[in-house]
Amino acid sequence: MMGGALMVLTRLSIRQLAGGKRMWLVLILAALPLVFAAIFALVDADMTPLEFSNGLTNELIASTILPLVMLVLAAASFGNELDDHTLPFLVQKPVARWRIVAAKLIAALLVGGVPVLVSAWFSTFVSTEGDAGHATVTIAALAVGTVAYATLFTWAGLAIRYALPFGIAYIFVWEAALSSFLGGTRFLSVRQYMLAIVRGLDEERLQNVTIELSPTAGLIGAALVTAVFIVLTIRRLDRTDIP
Repeated sequence: MMGGALMVLTRLSIRQLAGGKRMWLVLILAALPLVFAAIFALVDADMTPLEFSNGLTNELIASTILPLVMLVLAAASFGNELDDHTLPFLVQKPVARWRIVAAKLIAALLVGGVPVLVSAWFSTFVSTEGDAGHATVTIAALAVGTVAYATLFTWAGLAIRYALPFGIAYIFVWEAALSSFLGGTRFLSVRQYMLAIVRGLDEERLQNVTIELSPTAGLIGAALVTAVFIVLTIRRLDRTDIP
């Protein structure tokens, strides 16, 4: 019965997230790597396929598209319940808090994570002239980061009033700007975790990118972010006032 409740909550959450203009934004962002990869394949470029693919992974997908998509969706996971003030009634139902959080995370991952990962695989495959190994490594590492971003931004959407500005600051100030000249911040960066895992799984990738973490540290960091923010989200639900 509880498994059925999880499925019902997941379906409802998917319906909420996949509706309206939000989904169009996700699809447009997810399509961009494919567009750039197709253009690269059709023109004579002054870089090798691997160099282009590295730039696509590092500078477009991992740095911008993936975190933005997960921010837009995960931060809105509890949006309907917060907007119409029905969250207290949701947590009043005889469903474990972790199941509610799991449903929201699964919905965000399916609606946002899957399109981006599929696009990342095909864009890497095309830009590396049909190398399925590079493409598979890319989405394996990005999948780890996708889960970590989903948990972080789901918590932010529930706990922080202005979750979108918080998320944008994290992506473009903390991960992008500060990590470029404050090396210590790289140890608290989901993006760096992903890139470290890519490098660890495929030594040919990202040779021109500064990565100070080992693949093991990247995996541990992503796992810690995921676990910590799942726990924080569940605790936040526990503290929700019930009328």
